Amino acid sequence: GIAGARAAGMRVIGFTGAGHSYPGHADALTEAGAETVIRRWAELNGTLAALSEWSEDA
Repeated sequence: GIAGARAAGMRVIGFTGAGHSYPGHADALTEAGAETVIRRWAELNGTLAALSEWSEDA
Protein backbone atom coordinates (compact mmCIF):
# COMPACT_ATOMS: atom_id res chain seq x y z
CA GLY A 1 0.00 0.00 0.00
CA ILE A 2 0.88 3.59 0.55
CA ALA A 3 3.41 2.99 3.33
CA GLY A 4 5.37 0.50 1.22
CA ALA A 5 5.39 2.79 -1.80
CA ARG A 6 6.56 5.76 0.26
CA ALA A 7 9.24 3.64 1.95
CA ALA A 8 10.50 2.74 -1.53
CA GLY A 9 10.69 6.43 -2.46
CA MET A 10 7.66 6.33 -4.72
CA ARG A 11 5.06 9.05 -5.07
CA VAL A 12 1.49 7.97 -4.37
CA ILE A 13 -1.79 9.02 -5.96
CA GLY A 14 -4.83 7.87 -4.00
CA PHE A 15 -8.02 6.80 -5.77
CA THR A 16 -11.51 7.10 -4.31
CA GLY A 17 -13.65 6.33 -7.34
CA ALA A 18 -14.40 2.68 -6.58
CA GLY A 19 -17.17 1.02 -4.64
CA HIS A 20 -14.97 0.52 -1.58
CA SER A 21 -14.65 4.28 -1.04
CA TYR A 22 -16.34 5.93 1.94
CA PRO A 23 -16.82 9.44 3.37
CA GLY A 24 -13.43 10.68 4.53
CA HIS A 25 -11.53 8.19 2.37
CA ALA A 26 -9.56 10.91 0.56
CA ASP A 27 -8.48 12.38 3.90
CA ALA A 28 -7.43 8.93 5.13
CA LEU A 29 -5.35 8.36 2.00
CA THR A 30 -3.67 11.75 2.36
CA GLU A 31 -2.96 11.14 6.04
CA ALA A 32 -1.46 7.77 5.11
CA GLY A 33 0.95 9.50 2.73
CA ALA A 34 -0.75 9.88 -0.64
CA GLU A 35 0.53 13.04 -2.30
CA THR A 36 -2.83 13.70 -3.93
CA VAL A 37 -6.14 11.91 -4.46
CA ILE A 38 -8.29 11.52 -7.57
CA ARG A 39 -11.93 10.41 -7.90
CA ARG A 40 -11.99 9.43 -11.59
CA TRP A 41 -9.49 7.65 -13.81
CA ALA A 42 -9.98 10.47 -16.31
CA GLU A 43 -8.11 12.70 -13.84
CA LEU A 44 -4.99 10.51 -13.88
CA ASN A 45 -3.20 11.95 -16.93
CA GLY A 46 -3.58 15.53 -15.72
CA THR A 47 -2.46 14.55 -12.24
CA LEU A 48 0.62 12.78 -13.60
CA ALA A 49 1.47 15.86 -15.66
CA ALA A 50 1.08 18.07 -12.59
CA LEU A 51 3.27 15.76 -10.51
CA SER A 52 5.90 15.92 -13.23
CA GLU A 53 5.82 19.73 -13.11
CA TRP A 54 6.01 19.69 -9.31
CA SER A 55 9.11 17.47 -9.56
CA GLU A 56 10.80 19.84 -11.99
CA ASP A 57 10.06 22.83 -9.76
CA ALA A 58 11.56 21.18 -6.67
